[in-house]
Amino acid sequence: TTHSGVGAYLVGLWGLPDVIIDAVTLHHRPAGTDQEIIDPTTIVHIANALAVSGRNIHDPRASISELDYDYIERAGHMDNLEEWKAECAEYVRRGSDH
Repeated sequence: TTHSGVGAYLVGLWGLPDVIIDAVTLHHRPAGTDQEIIDPTTIVHIANALAVSGRNIHDPRASISELDYDYIERAGHMDNLEEWKAECAEYVRRGSDH
């Protein structure tokens, strides 16, 4: 099994709403949802991809390997991606200052 499957099972046992279960289940493959808006699945997918990119997030030329670019484009969020990446890079930078 995967961490997505185990996580989805647990949040289901805890009685969390289906939208949260979907976010946990699909955070690596958001195209599995029919949503094309900013929903929990999209948010968790983007956050996971940015987190996995780690320190490479500072490099503007670096792609985010875990990100489903086709899904993000279909959902209409490509214009936001550079801003989100910059905000995460700033957060990482501030964290390394302490």
